[in-house]
Amino acid sequence: MKRTIACLVTLVMLVTMLAACGGTSTPQTQPNQGASTPEPSKSSEPVKLTFWANDGSPQWMEVWNSAVERYKAVNPNVTIETFGIPWDTAVTKFTTAAATGTLPDMAHLAATLTQVMMASDTLVDLSPLFEKYEGKNDINQGHLNFYYGMNPKVKGLWAAPMFGSTNQIWYRKDWFEKEGIEFPRTWDEFFEVSKSMTKDGHYGYSFRGGSGNWNLTLHFLMSYTNTSDWFADYEETGHTFFAKPETLEGLTKWISIAADGYAPPTCVSNGYTEMIAEFSSGNAAMAWHHLQSAPLILEKLTPDQLGYGPMPRNSEGVRFVSDEPQGIAVFNTISDENLEAAFDFIKFLWTPEEQLSIVTIAGGVPSNLKTDVEGNEYLKAALNALSEENVKASVLPFFLKDLQRFNEQIVTPDIQAMILKELKPEDALKRWDEEAIKMYEEYLSE
Repeated sequence: MKRTIACLVTLVMLVTMLAACGGTSTPQTQPNQGASTPEPSKSSEPVKLTFWANDGSPQWMEVWNSAVERYKAVNPNVTIETFGIPWDTAVTKFTTAAATGTLPDMAHLAATLTQVMMASDTLVDLSPLFEKYEGKNDINQGHLNFYYGMNPKVKGLWAAPMFGSTNQIWYRKDWFEKEGIEFPRTWDEFFEVSKSMTKDGHYGYSFRGGSGNWNLTLHFLMSYTNTSDWFADYEETGHTFFAKPETLEGLTKWISIAADGYAPPTCVSNGYTEMIAEFSSGNAAMAWHHLQSAPLILEKLTPDQLGYGPMPRNSEGVRFVSDEPQGIAVFNTISDENLEAAFDFIKFLWTPEEQLSIVTIAGGVPSNLKTDVEGNEYLKAALNALSEENVKASVLPFFLKDLQRFNEQIVTPDIQAMILKELKPEDALKRWDEEAIKMYEEYLSE
């Protein structure tokens, strides 16, 4: 397993090169109850920290609240107040707090929100503290490089990585076996299976057409067109990969799943929770999401029903995977005393025991390479897929300051309009190309 995780490190380190994106259950691996207890922090003066979670679902609040309780047991002088924010309102909540000077001391941030807050110049560069950390060599270098490479012009460790979430296809193994259908290994096979498995009162694929639809769609287009860099052809053509004929071909096929009846009719408004619910409740044969889906899915489906496989390969035989880390960020409104305590809490979360607790409850690939994940079958399968040949990292251009606006205010409604057949894919791609060029030229001019 250590060898397999090392393969993950190699893969995720590609991220820097390419960039220089509810419910509780217990998966198969349980935390080691006999783990060693971290030493208390040196200071005995009372300290109060505020901690926001950018996903306030019960699943995530269990992660952070239980960790805080264990930390408090060995650091009784430190009080950490946690506050969960609904994911759909997280960007507004954090940006408003930045504008009004009401940010917390620290927060759990997904990659996209880290980029938003970095652009607002509110994050502490944790690299000076990290360089003094005795366990720094145990932290996944690829996850670290993701943050170091988030803005090629301003290098910094903008968050302390806690875990990565590589994507995979979840599927109804029992249905596939009954129909004699093989798991799709290419995108062409994926589209064929989505159609052939739409039968007997269920659909082929649980399409995410609501909140967050941009994430899967953009990563799919990068994979289908074998594109690592949106702007690779910009100097020669003045356009992005959105203007390429194969991008139109891919988007047309992708939208057809939802628009032509191979996904549940409610998919146009389905966000993450609804997308997974459609699959785990038996309404769809396949779903595409990262390992954080595991607790919700394992709560509903048995090992005989559930299968999981790697992302399909494109026509050139290349598999694109996304493994954006999520981490703990510290805001620059924090006091010096609280900064020391905040980083001490981060170090506590980096211990193998806490890392195992995080991925056990919420799913994901632990950032501490010494974490023992033996016995977690879906995680091992994902790691094995990463170690195969012709695998590339799929990473969105987080260095673009307006990327979040582009994703949520342009791509998201356009996808919904295409599903409803109110917008043609070629018209959507033309707008995406124009908007992406504006963002890129603004970045170049800074």
